[in-house]
Amino acid sequence: MAPEASPAPDDRDDDVVVTEKTEVIYGAENVLNRAIKGIPLAKETMDLCGEEGGPSAIVANEPVLKKYIDASKRGVRIRQITEITKTNILDCKKLMDCMELRHLCGLYGYFVIVDGKQFHSHAYGQERRSFPHMITSTVKVFVQQQQYFFNTLWEKAIPAEQRIKEIEEGRAPEKLEIIQDTRKSISRAFDIMNKTQKELLVLFATERTFTFALLGEAADIYRKLSENGVEIKLLVPRGGADQIEEENNEQMAKIREDISPSINLRFSDVDLNTRITIMISDRKEFMSWELRDDTLDDPYLAGGIGTYSNIKALASSYAIIFDNLWKITELAENLRIANVKLESNDKAMKEFINIAAHELRTPIQPILGLSEMLPDARNDPQQHGKLVEVIIRNAHKLENLAEDILDVTRIESGRFLLSVEMVDLCELVESVMHEFQRFLPADGKVTMNYQKLNDDRNDEDDHRKSHLAVMGHPARLAQVLSNLLRNALKFTKEGTIDVRVGRKDSPHTSEAVVSISDSGQGIDHEVMNKLFEKFVSKSEKGTGLGLFISKSIVEAHGGKIWAENNRGVDGATFSFTLPLTI
Repeated sequence: MAPEASPAPDDRDDDVVVTEKTEVIYGAENVLNRAIKGIPLAKETMDLCGEEGGPSAIVANEPVLKKYIDASKRGVRIRQITEITKTNILDCKKLMDCMELRHLCGLYGYFVIVDGKQFHSHAYGQERRSFPHMITSTVKVFVQQQQYFFNTLWEKAIPAEQRIKEIEEGRAPEKLEIIQDTRKSISRAFDIMNKTQKELLVLFATERTFTFALLGEAADIYRKLSENGVEIKLLVPRGGADQIEEENNEQMAKIREDISPSINLRFSDVDLNTRITIMISDRKEFMSWELRDDTLDDPYLAGGIGTYSNIKALASSYAIIFDNLWKITELAENLRIANVKLESNDKAMKEFINIAAHELRTPIQPILGLSEMLPDARNDPQQHGKLVEVIIRNAHKLENLAEDILDVTRIESGRFLLSVEMVDLCELVESVMHEFQRFLPADGKVTMNYQKLNDDRNDEDDHRKSHLAVMGHPARLAQVLSNLLRNALKFTKEGTIDVRVGRKDSPHTSEAVVSISDSGQGIDHEVMNKLFEKFVSKSEKGTGLGLFISKSIVEAHGGKIWAENNRGVDGATFSFTLPLTI
C-alpha cells in the first residue's frame, strides 16, 4: 500500500478558501482508497519520507505505483527520502523511474507532504506492506513544520545512485560527520585506529597535543599496531626554535623506546600554520580536531569540534597533504643537518689549516736551519751526514703531508683510482713493519709484536690460511698499514704495538682481518663516532687526514675498517678487513 492522502474537499480549488482540519482514517482499505483518489490531485510536489519499508509498500500495491507514475508524467515533482538497503534495493530502483530518491539511515515512520499544503502520517501494518491507519491535516503550522523537517533531511541525505553503488560494490556508506562531543570523537578515533590494517598517519596540532595522545590510550594502540606490522607515521611540530637539538633527540629516543622503535616519529621545525590534528587510517578514513586551548590540562577541554569521514577521495587527499608535509619536514631536517655539517666542516677546516700550518712549519724550520749549517759542516763528514739525514727525514714529512692533502682532493673529486694486483697480505704487513722499525723510539720503550694467526698448524689447509691473497693496490694498502702504525705510535709513550693478521670464513665469504693494537691512552669519546672523518684529531700532532684516507682506501677495496677501545686494558685497536681471493 502507498503512503498518500487526498486533499480535503475544501482544498481542491485554488479559489476556494482552505478550511484547516485534521482527521484520522482507519483501516488499510480506506487508506488505500484515499491514496488512489488523492495522488492524482497533486499539482506541483509530493514529498515522501520514511523507513525502508516505504518503497516496498508502494511497489507492492500496483494501483498506487501507477498513480505515482502518472503524476510524474504530469510534471509533478516527487521526492522520497528512505533507507536504502539490500532488502529494498530492487524496489528503490523501480521507483527511481518516477521520483527522485535519496538515502538516509535511521528513519522511522512515514509521512507525506502534498503541494506544501497537506500533511499525511502513516502507520505501518505488521507485514510492513500496508498502512492500517493514517492521520491527515491541512493545518498550516503543522504542514510548514513537516515541510521544514523534510527539507532538512533532504539536504542531509545522499543520492540513491551513490547508496545503490555502495551496496552493489560492498562498500561501507560514505559519511561526513561533525562531532561536537570531544569524548565521542576521541572514542571514535580509538575505534578507527584499532581497525587500521596497513598505515596510520597522524599530524598533531602542537607538541602538547602529542603529549596528550601519549598520556591517553593512543600509546598502547600505537604499540599494538606496530607489533602487527602497521606502518605508523607521527608528525609533531617542534616545541620551539630555541630548543637544543640534543634534547629533541633524547625525547625522540625515549618516545620510541616507550612505544616502539619501529614507529616513524618526526619533529618538524617547519611552521605548519595549523591548529588542527589530523588522523588518516589506511587512506580510507580520517578524523580531524580543532585545537581549542592546549594550555588546559584536560585533553577533552583542550580539543574542539571533531570531523569524521570515510569518503575515500577526502581521506586520500588528506593523506597526500600529509605525505607532502612529511617530505617538506624531511627536506628541512636534511637542510638543517647539512647546515650543521657545513658549520662543523668549516670549523674543522679552520682547525685543519692551523694544524697544517703547524705541521708544515715543523719540518720546514729544520730544513731551512740545517741547510744553512751545511756549508760549515763540509769539513766534518760525520756532522754533515747527520744534518743531511735530518733534512731528508723532514723533507719526507713534507712529502707525506702534501700526498695526504692530494689524496683527500682525489677522494672528494672521485678521481681516487686503484690499479689492483694479487697481493700476499702477510708479506705486505711484514714488509711495512720492517720499514716502520726505524720510527720506533731509540730508547726501546715502545716495541712491536707481529702475530700471524693459524701459523702454528702444518697441514695443507692451514698453509693456505697463513698465506692471505687479496686483490689490491700494494702501495695503497701499505699506506693504510703505515697510517695505522703511525697513529698507534703517536698515542703510545710506552708499551707494545701488536699487529695480528688472520682470516675469517663464513658460508658465503672469506675475509682477511688485520688488527693493530696499542697500549696508549685510548680513543677520546668526543671523537669516537667521527673518528674516520676529515680533520678529526685529538692529538697535538697530525692533520687528522690519515684515518679518513685509510677508510677510503679500505672501502675502495671492498673492505671495512673500525676502531674500539681495548677492554680491561689501556689503549685501542684499529681493524680492517679485505676480501680474500682464495
